[in-house]
Amino acid sequence: MQCLDKTFTFTYDAGGINESISVSVAIPNLAPVSELVGRIMTTQKLPPYVEKGLHTQLDEFLNFETNLFYDERADAALHKLTDANIVIEEVADKWAGVYTQEHGAYTKPNSITNEDLFAEVYHNLIHSPALDTLLNLEHTYAVTVGDVIRERDKALSALEDR
Repeated sequence: MQCLDKTFTFTYDAGGINESISVSVAIPNLAPVSELVGRIMTTQKLPPYVEKGLHTQLDEFLNFETNLFYDERADAALHKLTDANIVIEEVADKWAGVYTQEHGAYTKPNSITNEDLFAEVYHNLIHSPALDTLLNLEHTYAVTVGDVIRERDKALSALEDR
């Protein structure tokens, strides 16, 4: 992002004499105002009693200049849009596509696959209180099916022996 350097001038009373300092400040400034005040106080060797006034004036200056900076950039972007031969429908379609793609990255899929469905049902089954009952039933059925198969094998071997 582009930054502008603006000159901030601070005037304070130093025992009946008006002192003035000028400091170059980057706009927009991402550093906290208290950080900048500390730096200015240290580099300019200002007396401690001016810190509150410096903080107030620097905060007002940064807010005003930052708003002015963003307003100018917004006006330039709007002029660029209105002066250029841009088809609004194309821009709207492009933004709609980008929004849909970005939104889709953070939403659940609408269609559930068989694998997802199986995983969810299996998870619910494993963590349900009926698991013991179902395992006992499955064991009973397995023993019963084993008995039926053994009976069938005996019947087949008896038929083959005849």
